Amino acid sequence: MSARHRRCFAVKVAVFPVQSTNADKSFTDAFGMLLANKYAKIANCITVSPVKSVKFIQADGKLESAAQAMGADEYLEITAVGLYISRKEANETYSDSGAGGKQIIVIRQNGDKGDVPEKSDQQLLDNSKTIVTVVRKSATGQDIYQTEMTLLTYGDIEESTERIAASLYQKISVDKTRGMTNITRREGMGYNQMWARRSKGIKMGAVLPFSADTVFSTMITLGFDYKVDLNRYFLEFGVGGRLPSGLGDETNEYMGAIISK
Repeated sequence: MSARHRRCFAVKVAVFPVQSTNADKSFTDAFGMLLANKYAKIANCITVSPVKSVKFIQADGKLESAAQAMGADEYLEITAVGLYISRKEANETYSDSGAGGKQIIVIRQNGDKGDVPEKSDQQLLDNSKTIVTVVRKSATGQDIYQTEMTLLTYGDIEESTERIAASLYQKISVDKTRGMTNITRREGMGYNQMWARRSKGIKMGAVLPFSADTVFSTMITLGFDYKVDLNRYFLEFGVGGRLPSGLGDETNEYMGAIISK
């Protein structure tokens, strides 16, 4: 093992439980545990999971004190804000019990299991956002790096924790950690591109005509192409020409221009 890897592995990082507002506990518990596992793998460090780190948090709630108490070199502070009606609230309604209190009535939406029906992309955008912010800090509470992602479903937890771990460890934007296998539901929705991607270059080729009656010279094609990808469409423009390769010989020759759009 290299010296660099030995140094990394000697670092202990505490991952504290998610501090949440209007977010399901099952969601926050799963996110915290998986982030601890992903960070340990990516950073090649020792991590203390939220289940263990919570025992070191005192009544004052200071995470830096808890990190120092367990001998951690760094810690991850996680906050989550749910911009939706939680699964529990979606299945409950409240009414006056007649004695000045409230009575909870459980409503099953899909048979006995109470499953929430599949939502459209727009419904998820409007009603199912969870904004997760993670700050990597030193044991004394100094910020090292901060990253943030917006999640729409429970299925985004695995992809988002992998990318957040990489973002925090490498100190790069979470957008730069995106790959073919870790795109979230939010990013996979169509028409969320707000920038134009431009590409340009030279096109070259050759054309070899065949005929039973005569012989044609081989044609060389040369052109320039320019393409712009926008939100819902793309524009492409090209210009070029065809030139014979056998000028001056006895073959039949012809020229041409190429314009595309």
